[in-house]
This record gives sequence, C-alpha cells and structure tokens, in this order.
Amino acid sequence: MQKRFGQNAIITVKDLFGKEVLVNNVENINEFLIQEINISGISSGVYLISASDGQKIYFNKFIKE
Repeated sequence: MQKRFGQNAIITVKDLFGKEVLVNNVENINEFLIQEINISGISSGVYLISASDGQKIYFNKFIKE
C-alpha cells in the first residue's frame, strides 16, 4: 500500500466480520508510506486493510492463501 501521509500512521487489518486481527503503528514516515507487515500469524481468507494518519484513511482488501 503506497499513499501520502503525515508523520505517523496506523495500519489495521480486519477480517470480513470487522474483527481486528493486526494493528501496526508506524512512526516518522516520509512522503509515502511503504510498510511491510507480517501476516504469517493470520488464517487464510479475505481481509480489509486500512491506513490512517488521523486525517485521511485509505482502504484496500487482500486475500491470504
């Protein structure tokens, strides 16, 4: 996920029922947020990922096989 942000961001991964399965705080980011997250601990399925800097929020979905 690559988007323009401020200095800090929160990345959240939720299952399709809305349950948070992963939350990652990112500090001191530059103009673009490029962040790897470890999803090895979550089950296979479809997930919604969001990234927010407190002013803007971006959503996407992904499938873990």
